[in-house]
Amino acid sequence: MLSAKGIQSLFYRNTPEFTFVLHNHEEVKCKTIIADFISPIIASQHQSDITFDRFEFSIDGDPIEGITKINLEQLIKLASGESIELSKENPILLQ
Repeated sequence: MLSAKGIQSLFYRNTPEFTFVLHNHEEVKCKTIIADFISPIIASQHQSDITFDRFEFSIDGDPIEGITKINLEQLIKLASGESIELSKENPILLQ
């Protein structure tokens, strides 16, 4: 039987991993296709360089604060079709 879950597993099976690097050097990994979906900048970079597999949150080398690991992980879950629970622990998603 064909299902969304089955299609999802086929879709992600051979997709390489992508790494987001936060201001405190924590890393959050996801499938490249999800990174492309989350960010048009990353998707555009992949069009010109298929080996692009890492994005650091910084402007002119200075880290961007305010993006937390939990918020990014929640965003990746949503982009992957998973559900998340909203709470006070992830306030950025509630704004």
